[in-house]
Amino acid sequence: MNSPLVSIIIPVYNVEKYIQKCLESVVNQSYSNIEIIIIDDGSLDKSNLIYTEFALLDPRIQVHKKTNGGLSSARNLGIEKAVGKYIFFVDSDDYIDSLSVEKLVGISEENGLDMLRGRYTTCYDQSPKIYEEQKFIETKVQLGINYLNLNLKKNSYKPMAWLYFYKLEFLRNYKLKFKEGRLHEDEEFTLRALYYAKKVLDTNYNIYYYLIREESITTKKDKRKNIESLIKTTHELYSFFRKTTPKINLNQIYDYLARIQIRTVIMLRKSDFTWYRTQLDRRFILKNSRRLSTFLRALIVCISYRVYYHLYKYSRKIKISQLIILIK
Repeated sequence: MNSPLVSIIIPVYNVEKYIQKCLESVVNQSYSNIEIIIIDDGSLDKSNLIYTEFALLDPRIQVHKKTNGGLSSARNLGIEKAVGKYIFFVDSDDYIDSLSVEKLVGISEENGLDMLRGRYTTCYDQSPKIYEEQKFIETKVQLGINYLNLNLKKNSYKPMAWLYFYKLEFLRNYKLKFKEGRLHEDEEFTLRALYYAKKVLDTNYNIYYYLIREESITTKKDKRKNIESLIKTTHELYSFFRKTTPKINLNQIYDYLARIQIRTVIMLRKSDFTWYRTQLDRRFILKNSRRLSTFLRALIVCISYRVYYHLYKYSRKIKISQLIILIK
């Protein structure tokens, strides 16, 4: 088997509690032909002491420091610095399986892929329990847009950039970069990447361990910037896909964009209700809801997003109480 160089990009920002486990999982890969690109995005804690120690012991590690600009700008700098045939994004508070790169390279080389999606496991910072993601696996090489539509139809689409293994030439040919200054940047990036990809495949291997921690961006209580980013992203993606060839069936994609906007309602705090009135695009979610279930949700949101919010919270309480009963 060929052993092409793989560029592993690790953005770092204030992760002194987690970065050691992350780096240990990367440097101990069974596949050794890797370059490890650490992008320090202006960390203020002791993360630099930890990754510097690793860099002194492993010549495959290179460190690039920059002023804080967010995850997107850190990843983009990593793409610029990369010289490998493939790129693998690893967030510095997560970690990967020891066979991840070996498996990903083997399958990508065998099938000439632009993108390869693996499986992941969710871990919680304050809990020893882990939850393995189990969803539809596509076993045939697909055109990216067909792969996307199929996964959206089966509710198995995942936008996380770290779940995919990319050919670097593919990213550069289509000038694929992350939107800077944007939260939930993966929603925008992955949909565009799949649109351009010619060969995409799933693997059943569990390649990634995703950590949910209390202080991370995705778990913070104030979600206004998250909501603004998601709504802006849905409008930009809608405009992007409208310009595509009419031969492509976009119903699944449009419905997904509507569901993203609907999902922002459950990110609200009660104190955000008045503010949200100026953010919600009722016309957008009604127009783009192509499934009956999405349309019914959109209808409730448009009539009263407060009612939808409380219905969701109530349904969550019922599910949690049922789970507690089952555990007992």
